[in-house]
Amino acid sequence: MVVLGSYCPGNGTFSQPWTQQGFSPCFYFTLVPTVLLSVCLLLGALQCACYARFGRAMEPKHIPRSRLYHGQVLLSLLLAVQPLGALLWQALDAGPLCGYALLYGCLSAVGWGCALGLLQLEHTQVLAQDRTRGHGTVLLLFWGLAFAAENLALVSWRSPLWWWSLGDAPQKVGRGARQGGLVEPGVHPSPSWGRDRKPPPSLSRVQPPHPG
Repeated sequence: MVVLGSYCPGNGTFSQPWTQQGFSPCFYFTLVPTVLLSVCLLLGALQCACYARFGRAMEPKHIPRSRLYHGQVLLSLLLAVQPLGALLWQALDAGPLCGYALLYGCLSAVGWGCALGLLQLEHTQVLAQDRTRGHGTVLLLFWGLAFAAENLALVSWRSPLWWWSLGDAPQKVGRGARQGGLVEPGVHPSPSWGRDRKPPPSLSRVQPPHPG
């Protein structure tokens, strides 16, 4: 049976973002998914409205068939499912499930799910006056913020509250698997109307997880 513990485990508090030579995991893993989901939902809704008004669906023969694109979709899908798997891992553990881990898992899954939806939208539709190459501003901003958040976590390298400070390998694997890091899929050029473009190789980066 899953036992829900306090929102911040131990003596942690959301109001104290910096503690023990690093970010408080409770603060960090509340702020990051909230910002990412807000960007994806609010700006993504504006992008969807623009496509609904000024865009049109591409004919099947003009939609690029790229293995790199399918790999990017698979990466985004895994990123949407991974936080839920991390929650399941922690739920099977004997300890209580802290509130910020539950929030992080749910918001991250929804955020990457929305990004996957925008990715599919840009792949199958095009704006009538679009003359740009690559993805739209919303996806680029979302991936950029996710990448920045991953690197920001390294500021806490000396903190004993994060998984990399644990002593043995089993502890690191157990703690790391619970967290569900953020991976940034590569960005390939979105197709222009009636043109086929070859996407560049995708890039990926994994965010260090945090203790449960």
